[in-house]
Amino acid sequence: MEQRVLFQETQRFNQWWIWLINILIFLIFVVGSYPQVINGEPFGSKPASDVMLIAGAIFTLLMCLFFFFTSLKTYITKDKICFRFSPFHLKEQEYLILDIRKMEVVKYSPIGEYGGWGIRGFGSDKAFNVKGNMGLRILFKDGKKRLIGTQKPEELQKVIKDLGF
Repeated sequence: MEQRVLFQETQRFNQWWIWLINILIFLIFVVGSYPQVINGEPFGSKPASDVMLIAGAIFTLLMCLFFFFTSLKTYITKDKICFRFSPFHLKEQEYLILDIRKMEVVKYSPIGEYGGWGIRGFGSDKAFNVKGNMGLRILFKDGKKRLIGTQKPEELQKVIKDLGF
């Protein structure tokens, strides 16, 4: 029987600066590729090979698609916390509330504590975040630690309080 979802969130890499950088690099490769590959006019004083220009354009296009399709989906029921960081997790990750010693919504330093955003950390202390500096810190009874980023800290705080944490 499916349990009622108490909290749900989907986050994406939709920061303007990520898209600006990717699109500008893509446009540089396209602007360079077109005259050089199609018209035979070298692009710049030390032109890259046609293959390098085309490969660069394809790579940056793939990076745009990667950021477009990457998402962190989280939901919480009274018995478990589930999340999936697509495309990295092929299946949903699940943590049982019974296995958790402590949970709290925290402000953290993504770069200082974990070295950035994405799937970060080593050993028993890992973070899954997309943007921002707010997250759900989970301390398990076995000593493991997890941090799941959130853009809804107030809503999440209410849910974990209702769960008794």
